[in-house]
Amino acid sequence: MKRAIVLLSVFIVLVAIVIGCNTPSKVEPDANQPKLISTENASQKTANTQQQTEKVTLKKEPANAKPLYSNPQAYQVTRTLAIKNDTATVRSLRVWMPNVVTLEYQKDISSQSTSPNVTNQWKDQQADTSMSFWEFSNRPAVNSSLTIIDQFTYTCYAIDCTDFPEHIASYDKSDPQYTFFTQPEKYIESDNPRIIDTAKEIVGNNTNPVQTARLLYDWVINYLSYKEPLGLRGAKLALENKWGNCGDYSALFVALCRATGIPARPVVGRWATSSPGDWHVWAEFYVPEYGWVPADVTNQDLHGGDNFGHIDNRRLVFNKQYNVTLHPSPQLIPSEFGVLQAFIWEYEGFAGEISADLSYIIKPVTQQ
Repeated sequence: MKRAIVLLSVFIVLVAIVIGCNTPSKVEPDANQPKLISTENASQKTANTQQQTEKVTLKKEPANAKPLYSNPQAYQVTRTLAIKNDTATVRSLRVWMPNVVTLEYQKDISSQSTSPNVTNQWKDQQADTSMSFWEFSNRPAVNSSLTIIDQFTYTCYAIDCTDFPEHIASYDKSDPQYTFFTQPEKYIESDNPRIIDTAKEIVGNNTNPVQTARLLYDWVINYLSYKEPLGLRGAKLALENKWGNCGDYSALFVALCRATGIPARPVVGRWATSSPGDWHVWAEFYVPEYGWVPADVTNQDLHGGDNFGHIDNRRLVFNKQYNVTLHPSPQLIPSEFGVLQAFIWEYEGFAGEISADLSYIIKPVTQQ
């Protein structure tokens, strides 16, 4: 049997991993959430971020000070992937989708039902990445559809990192985790000479990781303008072009942090809404003996407020990495993708008209 991959399938694979930064919708507004800032020139942005930098105060907190997780909000989620086959002959169909993962601020995950049953599941604890895999033979047939439905509940907490210790311990550079979260990689080119020079110019002689991260955070907000290109472009291109989407904002912030020796990583997810395209990416950096601190550069740039160390309880996290390797390995498409955020699929057979559509219904659950 001749093996073929349809051009339409390749196109949908690319569309399925587009990173979006829409304003969260269909959720009751939080009184503590910043309002949309529709007009703000460069000088205003600079003044605002300078004021925010002054708010980074190091207090004589105990060594065991940690981020505060509060305001838990439970959600009911129904995720549906509908694959509609009009004219293609499908011999084998393979689908990969990210799973929701348990975190300090994302808990009580309870799977209610998955149909059809998954073929395989895989998890990488280090990168907080988990994925489900389905494989189908001779489905969907011509003029028919195949639907994957996944239902689960989870609870999201707001994060507040305000009081950092006055004296912050040094990083243990012999720790494999330190190496893992400070190394350069595709889209996070922290070894790029221009990124290294830019980071040095921004932070000067500052060695405190919290103050250094704040300087880098404010610089990215002032430097980049928001645009939404197709897919992830990464830190290097964001620096060169002075624009990007939320994935690029986060990539540049993470790369600058890593270039200064601060462990940092992207956080890939979406807003806890049912609106199509409500995908989002932000970042975290690590403070010794304190923990991971959130930093949502894009959300603050677009909507104001202060998202350095502060994020809301209206998010759904899938993983904390770029350059995700699919498990099991695909047979027709690359095994590594920039992000695993929506879904990735391939099929073998004969060319025809076939399409896939992913939707979410996410409803807040009233606390009893």
